Amino acid sequence: MTKASDTIDGLATKFSVDPQVIVDFNRLRTTSLTAGTTLVVPGGQGGAFPPPPALYQILHGSTQTAFPVKVLGCCLGPYVNNKFPAGWCTYYVATKRNVTWTGDAGYWYQNASYQGYPVGPTPKVGAIMVTWESWAGHVAYVEAVNPDGSWVVSEMNWVAFDVIDERTIKPGQLGTKLVGFIY
Repeated sequence: MTKASDTIDGLATKFSVDPQVIVDFNRLRTTSLTAGTTLVVPGGQGGAFPPPPALYQILHGSTQTAFPVKVLGCCLGPYVNNKFPAGWCTYYVATKRNVTWTGDAGYWYQNASYQGYPVGPTPKVGAIMVTWESWAGHVAYVEAVNPDGSWVVSEMNWVAFDVIDERTIKPGQLGTKLVGFIY
């Protein structure tokens, strides 16, 4: 978005490109710029967006419970996932564990149990946490269990669609929304 003080030559210098490239690519009929004009600078270098903050305070769900959340830039697990659509919590967890069942997240606990997977109420590293934090349920991967009984999960689509985050959950914090864990 251009400012009143911007010129084609100034932008070209700032982003290390030929001024004519900006004119041609944006099909400009004049080299005069109007404030608020959106331009593409092909091949431009510099001027990168600042990184997002690493920690968010999220008000989530009808109870407006605050969870400190760390947004992660990566990483999917080692398993190939062809059962669940990308961007959803089920997709992410199915890359962290070998998931042999299907269904919405809220039904994973019973579906895994029917297939003989052990399930229970206690968080363990490597377990899948199942909750009713949304209309279709939610699943997350337990990364750590802390001495105070809290546990750390990594998950997708809790902060926003297709975003991987990590949060710490205290015992009792989820109340009746916590279904349990798949081991």
